[in-house]
Amino acid sequence: MARESPSDDAITAAADVVDVLRQFGLSDEAIVGGAIEAPDSIRDATKAVAVDGAVVRGLGTGGDPERAKTGTVQAVLSESGRGVIVDNTYHHKRTLEVPLDRALAEFGYGFEFRSVGSDEWIEPAHPDHPRAFRLVVVDDANDPVATAAFRYPPTDGAHPSRLCRALGTALNDTVLAAVDIRMLLLDEGSGSFKWVVVDRETLETLASAYGPTLAVFGEPLVRRGPEYKYGVREIDRSAAVDHQSEFGVPEPEETFAIETAYDL
Repeated sequence: MARESPSDDAITAAADVVDVLRQFGLSDEAIVGGAIEAPDSIRDATKAVAVDGAVVRGLGTGGDPERAKTGTVQAVLSESGRGVIVDNTYHHKRTLEVPLDRALAEFGYGFEFRSVGSDEWIEPAHPDHPRAFRLVVVDDANDPVATAAFRYPPTDGAHPSRLCRALGTALNDTVLAAVDIRMLLLDEGSGSFKWVVVDRETLETLASAYGPTLAVFGEPLVRRGPEYKYGVREIDRSAAVDHQSEFGVPEPEETFAIETAYDL
C-alpha cells in the first residue's frame, strides 16, 4: 500500500529516479502519470515516486536498492507516453502498431504496418517466413516520411521473443533511424516486451554519461544490445521459402533481412 509519509531514504532514492526520468525527457506530469500508484493529491514527482513503494523495494529489507531504482525507471518509462508495451503472445499488427504509433506521436510522427502487393492485410500461415510487409513512419498528415520492407528471418521454430527482437532491430535500423529516433528494449519479462522511444540526441547524451546499456544505477536499463541475437538456436536457412511462389507477390529487393544485415 502507498505510504503517505515516505522516509528520508525513500525520498533520496526517488529523487535519483526522477532525475534520470527527466534526463529521458519526461516532464514531472508525465512521471506522476506513469507507473506510479501515489494518491492523486500528490503531484510532486519525487514524493509521488517515493510513496509508490516500488522505488524503495529492498531498502532495509536485504534487497538491492539500486536494482529497485532501475526497475522503477524502467516501469515509468514503459508506462509513459513514450513507452511501448507488447503482449508476449506477440502479433505485430495487432499489438505493436498502436502503441508505437502513440509513442511516436510524442515526437510528431506516427507509425503503420502496410502490406506488400495488396491493399488488404494478409496474415500468412507459414510459420518460418511470413510475407514481407512495410514499416512506415508517417507525418502528422499521414504521409510517409520513411519506409522499409521487412520479413522475419527463417528460423527453426521461431519463438515470439525472437521475432519481436528481430522486428525491433529492423525498426531501429531502418525507419526510426531515418527520423533520428530509437526504440530501446527495457524488459522482456512478466508476459510482455517493454520499450521506450527516445530521440537520437537524448540517447547519445545518456550513453555518453552511462554507457551503451545505460547502467544508470549499475544495472543496465537496456536489457538487450542493439543487434538482434539468435541465442541458442541458430538460423535454419533451409526454412526460407520462395516469396513469389508462396505468397503470390515478389519480395522487395530492399527487404531488411536480419540474417544478411548482420552476417549471422
